[in-house]
Amino acid sequence: MPHYLDLETGEVIDVYPGDETPAGDRYRRIPSRTDESEGEDRRVFVESLKPSPVKDALAVAVDDPTEFRRTVSYDRMIEKAWYSFKNDRASEAIEAWLGTL
Repeated sequence: MPHYLDLETGEVIDVYPGDETPAGDRYRRIPSRTDESEGEDRRVFVESLKPSPVKDALAVAVDDPTEFRRTVSYDRMIEKAWYSFKNDRASEAIEAWLGTL
């Protein structure tokens, strides 16, 4: 589902299937994540880990999102680190995109 930023109000508008897309210069479509960007996040995260059996298992699963999530869920510390990493990456992407407006 696409999202748009209203530059006048700062509101984020969700556009559901069948809804009209906002028109005009005051709206900017918010970039979506892609399979490639999600894969890159997984690879960078695995590279950041210290050598361990968990890192080895994640390296094997890095190209399979379902298996990667399953492997992350086996270790609570890794799971916490993964979601913290994802939040940081999202914040960086948002700040970078806002800097282009």
